[in-house]
Amino acid sequence: MSDALRFLAARGFLIEVVEEGDKTLFWFEGRETDSFNILAVAYMLGMERPEKGA
Repeated sequence: MSDALRFLAARGFLIEVVEEGDKTLFWFEGRETDSFNILAVAYMLGMERPEKGA
């Protein structure tokens, strides 16, 4: 997950991660989203997928 956040931030996307108690909220370009969507966008934009079993 942290690789995806760094990948997107390095490309100029606005990302905010907010810890609220035991919950982590993700904001991408001003909209609340979840970790699945963060990863999906990063992969669609060319982030390499980790090796299986790694």
